[in-house]
Amino acid sequence: MCLASQPDPNWDGTYVTMVSPADADPAPFVVIEMWGCQELRFGGPNDEAINGHPLYGRGLDGYRAHEVLNSAWIEDAIKVNSVHPNHSDAPFRELHHYALLFHDEMLEALARGITARLVTGTLRGILEELAGRLIEQPYRAEI
Repeated sequence: MCLASQPDPNWDGTYVTMVSPADADPAPFVVIEMWGCQELRFGGPNDEAINGHPLYGRGLDGYRAHEVLNSAWIEDAIKVNSVHPNHSDAPFRELHHYALLFHDEMLEALARGITARLVTGTLRGILEELAGRLIEQPYRAEI
């Protein structure tokens, strides 16, 4: 989850908005859920170094969510797994390559699907609700 963008017409660049689990005031958040996640990459580049990413110049843009078509990462995952005696390309062909770009980091994932929804609440309340949903879900092996 991440704090939803709230453009402030009076923002002068001298402060940042931060949220804490101790905050009592509700705020808007985006809850992003992926399922069938096979691989994750989280970290750099940040928004100031995004032009060093291999997908920069091919549609990758900061502060956005992307789906990478014809992903080399999916092809690499197939190649790595191809040595398995029961390998099949089929489950890998169901994967999507997602790239979510934030201010200080980037999340890339190979997953079967993704959804995003806007919610309003406290950070603590939303995290507790999400943790409860994770605990209640039955385990399913995807690949």
